[in-house]
Amino acid sequence: MPCVSDPDGESYEWVTEIPELDLGDGLKAWGVAYLRDKGRVSGQRGFGIFWKDRLVTGSTGDPWMPGSNDDFDTREAVNKYAIYQGANSGINQRLEGWIHISPEFEVPSTKNGVLWYGKDLVLMEQLKSYLTDCELIGTPNKKFDFIRQAKKGEWKKKLDIDTKKIDEAFDNEALEELKKQQLEAASTAAEPTA
Repeated sequence: MPCVSDPDGESYEWVTEIPELDLGDGLKAWGVAYLRDKGRVSGQRGFGIFWKDRLVTGSTGDPWMPGSNDDFDTREAVNKYAIYQGANSGINQRLEGWIHISPEFEVPSTKNGVLWYGKDLVLMEQLKSYLTDCELIGTPNKKFDFIRQAKKGEWKKKLDIDTKKIDEAFDNEALEELKKQQLEAASTAAEPTA
C-alpha cells in the first residue's frame, strides 16, 4: 500500500522490526509491528507480550492495546502514551505485532500478565515514538509514520504481505503457550503436598 503522504507513490509492505528499547533498570523490549491490509474487529488484535518466549499478555481475551479503552485520564497522557484509539478505528483494526520483554521482568505465578511497576508507560511512550518514525523491513534509510498510516492510509490496494501467515504463526505460538501452561498446571496439581 502506498504511504499516506504519497498516495500515488510506491507501495510498501508495512512491517517494521522494533529495535531493542531500553526501559531502564536493565529492562528491555523488542519485537515486530505490522499493518493488516484488512481490518479486524474481533479475535487477536493489538500486541502480544512475550516473556521468556511465553505469551503473558495480549491474547484474544486480553489485548495489549494502549489507549483503546480510554486508559488515560488527561489529554497529555493520551498524547504521550496512547497508540490505539476508539473501538472501531482503523488503527485498532490494523496495527498488530508482538513484543518480547527481557527475562528480568517479573510476572505473576500464573504467567498471565506482567508486573510492570511503571515500565509499561515507558514502553508505551518509546513504542509510540518509534512507530511514528520507523523504517520498514526491506526499505532502509527511509522513515515512515506507522500510526498515521494505520489511521489514514489508503486500504483499497492489496498488500503483498501475507497477514494470514502472520496470524497463523501468532495463533500457533499462543496455542503452544496455552498447552504449556495447562501441562504445568496439571503437573503442579499432581505433585504430592508435604
